[in-house]
Amino acid sequence: MGRRIFFGRDGGTIKLRVSGLSTIDAKTEANLTKLTFHELMRPMIPKEKGSVVFAGSGSISVTLNKTYSGLPFIVIKASDGSLPAYGSIWVRYRNNSQSLLITNQTGRAITVNWYLYGEFDYN
Repeated sequence: MGRRIFFGRDGGTIKLRVSGLSTIDAKTEANLTKLTFHELMRPMIPKEKGSVVFAGSGSISVTLNKTYSGLPFIVIKASDGSLPAYGSIWVRYRNNSQSLLITNQTGRAITVNWYLYGEFDYN
């Protein structure tokens, strides 16, 4: 099991890295595309946002307007203050269809606002 988060010096270089998988060591992984976050990433900026309304438990698919080559950062906020977690509310990014699947398992009628961030494109 690898280190999922590393912040410190590695051979004289300061690194800040996060791995989304426990099988990838954030400190020693040479292929930066396997990391969720690393020190050489460009700044993150807002790319898309929206909201979905649930009458109760269920899932709603949202088609994205843009195409993402890497994994975007997604923030969700529920109108009733529910915290994102499996068994409550969560979002899944589906790269193959460029969409989000937002799930509510609270059983309550809520609105979920979502915000998607991607790396700044200098071009």
